[in-house]
This record gives sequence, C-alpha cells and structure tokens, in this order.
Amino acid sequence: MIEGWAARREIIRIAYILPTEVRGGVEEHVLSLVKGIDKSRFQAFIVAPAKLLKSLQQDLEPGEAELLPLWISCIWDWQEMLRFFRFLRKNRIQIVNTHMFIATFYYAPIARLAGVPLVLETTHLMEKWRLGKGFFRRNSFLLDRVFYLLLDKVLAVSNSCKRDLIAMRGISADKIVVIQNGRDLEKFQPKINTQRGIELRKKYNYDTEDFIFGVLARLNHQKGHKYLLQAIKILQDRGVSIKVIFVGDGELKESLLAQCNALGIGDQIVFAGFQKDMPAYFAMIDVMVLPSLYEGLPLCAIEALAMERPAIATAVDGTPEIVIPDKTGILVAAKDGKVLAEAIVYALKNQETMRQLGRNGRTFVLEKFSLQRQVNETEALYDKLCFKKGILA
Repeated sequence: MIEGWAARREIIRIAYILPTEVRGGVEEHVLSLVKGIDKSRFQAFIVAPAKLLKSLQQDLEPGEAELLPLWISCIWDWQEMLRFFRFLRKNRIQIVNTHMFIATFYYAPIARLAGVPLVLETTHLMEKWRLGKGFFRRNSFLLDRVFYLLLDKVLAVSNSCKRDLIAMRGISADKIVVIQNGRDLEKFQPKINTQRGIELRKKYNYDTEDFIFGVLARLNHQKGHKYLLQAIKILQDRGVSIKVIFVGDGELKESLLAQCNALGIGDQIVFAGFQKDMPAYFAMIDVMVLPSLYEGLPLCAIEALAMERPAIATAVDGTPEIVIPDKTGILVAAKDGKVLAEAIVYALKNQETMRQLGRNGRTFVLEKFSLQRQVNETEALYDKLCFKKGILA
C-alpha cells in the first residue's frame, strides 16, 4: 500500500469535525491524532467552533493542521452549512471524519452533497442518556441508524463501544472498526515528573507523606464528581478525613462548590481548575478516582497508569478495558457513594498494594495503549479505504 502512495505522491486531505466548544477527551483524541499522522501522506484540517480552535492552536505546531472556525448549531444554520460545503469543494477534501453522532448529523449529509468520497465517524461513547425519554423511549437511536447509511465506516474507541453500536444502534458489525485510544506515553514517565509533583504538593500545601486522591477530568455530569463528594461525606461521618484534588474545569464548578459547602467537606477538596501539565498533576497524587456515569475509553486512565498511579473507577463501558481489578486498579458500581467510600478506605489501608497496581498499570499501558499504535492503526485504515474507494490507485 505504501508503494502506491509513493508512486502517486498525492497527499490525502482529511477534515476532522469537532462540534463542541469545550476541550475534553474527544478533542484530545483528535489533537493527538493530527499531531501524530504522517504529514508526507496526510494533510489535516480541523473544523470546529472558534473557541475550541483557539485552545487547540496553543498545542499545534505550524503546518500540523489547518483550522476552520465553523459551527453548525442547528438545522436552520444555512450560512454555516454553505460555508462548510464551499470549504470541502475548495480544498478538495477526500476524507471527512466526524466525531460523535451530532457531528455526523449536521456535517455528513453536506459532505456527501459535496462529493467527499470517504465519510467516517469516530464514536467515543454511546450517549446512553438518550434512552427512555418520551417519544424516543423505544427508538432513541433510529435517527442514528438512518444517518449512519451515509458513512463508509464507524470507528469505535473501545470494544465496549462496538458492542453497544451493534446492540443499541443496530449497526452491522462489518461496518465497525475498533481502534482503541492511545496516548503519547513519553510525556507520562514517573521518574521525569516526580520533582514537579513534589513542587505541586508544596503549592497546594500538602505534606510529602499525605495520601492524595485526584479526579483529573472535566467538571460535568458525565464524570460523576457528586458521587465522590457523597463518599467523602460518608467517610467524614465515620471520622475519616481524606485529601482530594479536582483538576479540570466545566459547567458544574459552582454547583460542586456549593455541594461541598452544604456537606461540610470543603476543607478536604482543592479545585485546581484546568491545567496543561497533566503529568505533574498525576505525579502529585497517589490514586486517581474516576466516578464516571459513562465512558468510551478514558484517556485519563491511560495517563494515570502510565504514571504508575492506580485508578478507582466505575465499571462503565470501556473503562474495564483499562482499569482491571487486581491488576491496574479497583472497579466499583456507578452512582454509589457508599461503595466508592469503601474502595477509598481499602486504598488507604493498603497503600503498598495500590502502588503495585500502579506499577502493573504502567507495564500494561506501555504494551497496549501507545499513541503510535493508535496512529498506525488509523493510517492503515485510511490506506485501506482510500485504495478501496479509488482515491489512490
């Protein structure tokens, strides 16, 4: 296949579509992929709201991607739709890769109208919150099935995503390709980041011997912070005080702060806000907590384990593909502050066991979840589909 590329010397032009303003796991996935793909064979464009592009641009080197600030926010947004159509035609885009169904809903039909030969969606999670709501109680994903007819392939970031695509959305298995998330693990090395972690402990007035739990995730409903707050309250009522840091920002910040004050646990929690130096923050903590209600394949779990930090996480969707009981961490039921409290107590009482789980975790993710593996598998898929479509001879 590579010989075919070299013979034609044609660079494939790919437009990645991100439909939200908030930078999170999906956006980090695209950013890492854009930075990692072979620039001699692929030219990347990122189509997203201006606010998001401003954030992503800080981490992009010149020439890594061309950015188009564009956001189709409703079905009446004809001006933005026309702008997208003209962009596709002017730049002769050959692959449109949407991320999440909302992007497919707005952008895939226009891509087909513009004659884009290859249209893909990357599914990061299953949006199970859409089940059981009014008219859509029995057919929540009927619209998805219709619009997926426009797609050549659906990329799933976890085996769990693939199973749910088949079971819940009725997508044929042969239309789905699993490419598990990966991370640039060179950045997440315990020895290199230890000193920065120590400095952060001083910054936040933690002692060297303090055992710190951290949630390194956006402050939104999905991540389930409120259940950790419930667990902290349960422990406080038992006379157990713990130290917790929330690293991330989001729409629930004020309500979580209010909940902390109402429960009387505010002195146990630090809200650090959004931070770019994630390796240092992982180096600072002892155990990562991920009380999510749903996940695709959580990037923060890969990063934590790469830093030898074990995870206490909810057993939802793709998380058990990374957080494995007795190997890399502890799994608990979602939406249950009581079982989360019990897991925290176990970690406090078995600190050396938790450290061993962290060491196991680093070995595990180095073998399975490197960014280079993800990039290689993605490039191979693009190759295969481009030759099949006749984009390259």
